[in-house]
Amino acid sequence: MNLTNIILTSLFFVSAFTYVALLHKTPFKGDFILKSLPVICLAILSLIFVPDVVGILLCAGFLFSAGGDTSLSFSGEQFFLGGLGSFLIAHILYSIAFAQSFSFTTESLPWIGAWLALSIVMLVILLPRLGDMKIPVTVYITVIFTMLVFATLWQGIHPNLLLVGAVLFALSDAILSIDKFLKPISWSKYFIMTTYYAGQFLIYRAFIA
Repeated sequence: MNLTNIILTSLFFVSAFTYVALLHKTPFKGDFILKSLPVICLAILSLIFVPDVVGILLCAGFLFSAGGDTSLSFSGEQFFLGGLGSFLIAHILYSIAFAQSFSFTTESLPWIGAWLALSIVMLVILLPRLGDMKIPVTVYITVIFTMLVFATLWQGIHPNLLLVGAVLFALSDAILSIDKFLKPISWSKYFIMTTYYAGQFLIYRAFIA
């Protein structure tokens, strides 16, 4: 492991743990910088250590995730929509990256069926509460389902790491949606951010030999 890798990986963990430790103090001045720093580290790592177009796609996905982190650090519907749009693009970029190396097998059908069922359940639960957000959230859940399908079918270096990472990322989104639209969840910020950071890191790490 070279020095750049050590520094950026260490910075990822230090900044992620620091932000989670300070969640009880949010919002505070400049919190969006600390919040987005971990995935910015992953973007740089992907560009350096993940070869070819996949590295570029992952880098872009992490940068759009950082943009989503920044938007969601501010209050207001326009910032929520900005965050939703940024993460939507991130999920699309991840799906394209995963699709560069995938293979369909019959063993994957139960997993895909599970992702489809969970997506439908989320829509059924959330739609009555969404109001004008029905179409954006439906599109978002559809894209997450697509990302999970490609993560399930991916045939890369560490497929299990990628699948767990994608599931954790989707779980983070699900907790955020339920907390915002359905019912407030105790300690939701901690569940959202820990699953989010863990998921993002595992997605990156799955591409490293």
